[in-house]
Amino acid sequence: MLSNLICIFLWAKKIFFQLISIDSVEKVHLDILSNSVVIFSKKDLSIATIKKEVFGLQIYEMT
Repeated sequence: MLSNLICIFLWAKKIFFQLISIDSVEKVHLDILSNSVVIFSKKDLSIATIKKEVFGLQIYEMT
């Protein structure tokens, strides 16, 4: 259980800092239980831009 919590924390920390470093990102909300992220941006932000900045992660647009 502890190792699972550590892995989840490390995942959250990694994704948070990668996303928040993008200039147009205003807020990042992490949902640890579902391993999902909601990104609020100051201006229009495309999936392509996010994928370019945050490589190595599976990124999908919510509809």
